Amino acid sequence: MRLGIAGAALLVASCIPAGAPTDRPGARSAVLLVAEAVHVADVTCADVAHAMASTDRGKALAVADACAHGYAVARSSLLAAEAAVDAYDAGGAGRWGCALRDSLVGLRETSAALELAGAKVPAAVSDGLSLASTLSGLACAPQSDAGGG
Repeated sequence: MRLGIAGAALLVASCIPAGAPTDRPGARSAVLLVAEAVHVADVTCADVAHAMASTDRGKALAVADACAHGYAVARSSLLAAEAAVDAYDAGGAGRWGCALRDSLVGLRETSAALELAGAKVPAAVSDGLSLASTLSGLACAPQSDAGGG
C-alpha cells in the first residue's frame, strides 16, 4: 500500500527535532515530497484548464498560464534543492531548505490558480505547502562565515 503524502509528511516532520536541521536522507525526503505536491498541482491544473476550455476559453488560458508559471518557478527551485541535497556534505546542508522555501512561491501560485478556477486544491498540494513551509523554516539557516557560499 502506498503511503499518502500526508502520512509521509507527518513521518518526516515527526523525525526532526524542533529547530534542528535535518540529515541528508530527511532533506531528500522533504524535497521529494514537495516535488510530488508540485506534480499533483501541475496535473490538476492541466485537467482543470482543459475542462474549462469548452466553456470559458479566456479563463482557461489564464489558469493554464498561471499554472505553467507556478510550475516553472517551483521546478527550478526544486532542482536547486535537489542539487544542494546531492552536495549535502560539501556545503549543501545549509542551502537545500532555502531552495525548498523558494519552491513555495511556485506551488502557492499554482494553488491560487486552482482556487481562482473554482477547483478544490488537492490535499497532496496543501500538505506539500505545509511541509515545505515548516521544514524550510527549520533548514534555511544563514550561511556561516566559514562555509563559502
